[in-house]
Amino acid sequence: MGTPTPLRPPLPSGSWITGTRFASSSPRGRRRSPLIRRACLPSPQLAPRDRSLITVASVITCGNTEQLRAHLGIAKQNGLTETELKEAIIHLALYAGWPKAMSAITVAKEVFND
Repeated sequence: MGTPTPLRPPLPSGSWITGTRFASSSPRGRRRSPLIRRACLPSPQLAPRDRSLITVASVITCGNTEQLRAHLGIAKQNGLTETELKEAIIHLALYAGWPKAMSAITVAKEVFND
């Protein structure tokens, strides 16, 4: 067996992630940062539309409504319709819980009415 081919190329120095919370001066953080950077890059195995749906679902499930506004906008740019996003939120009520879904609906109404 040879050397495995990386799934994604590393980011060039000076990338957008430099200076963010993913950048770290600790030895442990420096080892972890390249993994996080590569994980955040798009890959051909998952379409941007699908990636956005997964991201929106994850943000809702974690209860991070402060980030939801931006991710709903990105999801629409990546081809998801308002109806599909609303249905995803309703479906998540069963799995993430009613309060998180209702908080997400409140944010979605604000985003979709803008």
